[in-house]
Amino acid sequence: LAKPLRHETLILRWILFTTSLLLVNCSQLVVPDIGACSKLDTGFTYPQDKAPKDISAVLTLVTKKINREITNVLNVEVNYDGEDIQSVVGDHDVIASVKRLEEDADKGYTTQCFNITFTINDIDECNLDKSHPMRHQCHSTSTCVNTHGSYMCQCEGGQLAIKGAGTGLCSGEPTTSPCCEGPASTPQSRESCRADFRCPVDLCPGDCVDPATCVSDVIHGTYHCECPDNLVGTGKRCPKGSDRARKLLPDLPEDLRCGCQERVVDPCAGVSCGPNALCVGAKTGEAGHSCECRPGFKLVEKLGCVDERLPTLRLRCANPMVVSQCGAYDECGLEVLDENAEVYQRSVQIDYSRPLGGCLPEVGHYHVNYTVETPWTNPPFVRVTRHVEVVDVDECALPAAPIPTGDDPAPSINCPGCRPRCVPEATCENTIGSYTCRCPKCTRGDGFLPLEDSKMGAKGLPPDYSGGSGCQDVCPPEIQVLGQNPKIFRVPRCVGIGGGSLVP
Repeated sequence: LAKPLRHETLILRWILFTTSLLLVNCSQLVVPDIGACSKLDTGFTYPQDKAPKDISAVLTLVTKKINREITNVLNVEVNYDGEDIQSVVGDHDVIASVKRLEEDADKGYTTQCFNITFTINDIDECNLDKSHPMRHQCHSTSTCVNTHGSYMCQCEGGQLAIKGAGTGLCSGEPTTSPCCEGPASTPQSRESCRADFRCPVDLCPGDCVDPATCVSDVIHGTYHCECPDNLVGTGKRCPKGSDRARKLLPDLPEDLRCGCQERVVDPCAGVSCGPNALCVGAKTGEAGHSCECRPGFKLVEKLGCVDERLPTLRLRCANPMVVSQCGAYDECGLEVLDENAEVYQRSVQIDYSRPLGGCLPEVGHYHVNYTVETPWTNPPFVRVTRHVEVVDVDECALPAAPIPTGDDPAPSINCPGCRPRCVPEATCENTIGSYTCRCPKCTRGDGFLPLEDSKMGAKGLPPDYSGGSGCQDVCPPEIQVLGQNPKIFRVPRCVGIGGGSLVP
């Protein structure tokens, strides 16, 4: 009865375009061979109740990981098959096709396939706290039994579910496993089915009218009211609002009646119309039934009953988003509130006006378009836009890069070349989008240490950089006499033998 461990490939589809919107026919998608994809060093591991529960969470995690671990990303292509990772325990491989610039931009770009693994571990829904959103929904007449990746509701002592249990799918079944978890079921329909599963407690609830007696049907988990011979009726009271004109014998004496004389027939008993559809009985005097979409849904060929309301797209994080130059753009993603997420394959598209992942070397205004395919509407998509403002950073306030030794590259913040590289004699001055190095008086040069364009990344060399000549002394030497000038020296007079002075 337990669900087997599943190793499943989820193909999420994100298409990041720079020129035009492309709507994808999911039946024509070419899924990369998982064996041909490079596996990222680390994946994601969650207990079942902490796992991403919808397309929004999965897309955000995948995008952040790709932007964090892969450089020069231009676009990512992912396709989502509509099933929640949270609902199935096991390993799930998300395949992302990434288009990225070559390290040497002149060589163009390359496309690589990456495999990201989500590992989901089972939890025991039967023992979760009553307030937990994933706690079991079994009725008090049944017992919850944990299974691998899910749970089932079970009748004790070999009893069978009552007629109509499990939204009409589980009549006479001992558990919900064979009836609530069919191949066409969805997480929502499985929960509804289990919550509606009922085991017999008292097969005779006391609604039989005198002189009828209650007769239990243990095999089918139900009962019926049996009238004595020669009396006419169902043994039950007529339901409220019943058509009294349909009595089998309108003029039957009161002493020959046994409850209601109407023949009660439910044409929708045991009928399952599929997700978002209801069974509707035929009009009075007609036989049969029909399946109609629930209010607010409409029938679309190959998709079934879909919600007429457009998906709601809610941006996560601030909009507009202000990010400092030399920092990194963190993809917050969006919430896709879509009642039809389980009905068909989804196509989510993200369009960056320029690559934003990893490094933001230039100030300016950029935007990100998020588009969800809605093939039953015109136009067949819903879109929301995030605005990103990259503001200037004062490179001179960042820690200075030490002079590299040998071939060791200088450390950087997020973009190579963001830390100032001025010689010690020069003064760093911030400019809009960059910085410059000012040499002191009586020197000349650009004030920079030698830089290599190949190590500056997308930021490139500073505009005032001229080869890294540093600051060179250009003034002629100045000689200054220290002390008294002219210097006066005094010498003693010489005195002769006769006492007379000698004048020098």
